[in-house]
Amino acid sequence: MNKGIYKASGEYCWFLNSGDYAYKSTTLEDIFSNDFDEDIVYGDVENKYDSKKCYIQNYKFEKIKSPIFWIHKRINHQSSFIRKHLFEKLGNYRGEKYRITADTMFFMTAIFKQNISVKYISVVFSVYMRNGISDNKENIPIIINERKNRYKELFFGFPFSYFLFRILSSLRYGKIAKIFKDIKYLCQKI
Repeated sequence: MNKGIYKASGEYCWFLNSGDYAYKSTTLEDIFSNDFDEDIVYGDVENKYDSKKCYIQNYKFEKIKSPIFWIHKRINHQSSFIRKHLFEKLGNYRGEKYRITADTMFFMTAIFKQNISVKYISVVFSVYMRNGISDNKENIPIIINERKNRYKELFFGFPFSYFLFRILSSLRYGKIAKIFKDIKYLCQKI
């Protein structure tokens, strides 16, 4: 992705991975029929598992401005246009630190640290094939750890953000027993 950013000559970058594709033949016209000048413009994405249509993911702007949103959700790069100059300003994707979640970390940094302009438009940008590295259940611990570390860097401070992150992560992944371990850990830190 970073090599693509370097070679890109347009104003915005749009990333589609292997297997992903534009939602329909008029997707670009549908997107650019909207008036926008923001740093990140995003819309909806259709998630697909194997050859089965799954669901359309829709995250309006109000939701993404909440730190809680980013614990388990994200804006898909497949449904986002990002100004090229934003990569120059913030640096490219940090794959050496965030092996799986570099795009999510970029969005979080841009939105919460740089307060960049963001616009949601009600257009389905792409079909996202849910069979890659970020959808492999074996990678969930890596994803949780990467998000936890970035969440800790961006919000509140340790131990509160860590505690909140662990509780919400535990609820999502059915690891309720970890909540009690985290409560004990927090009490020891206080």
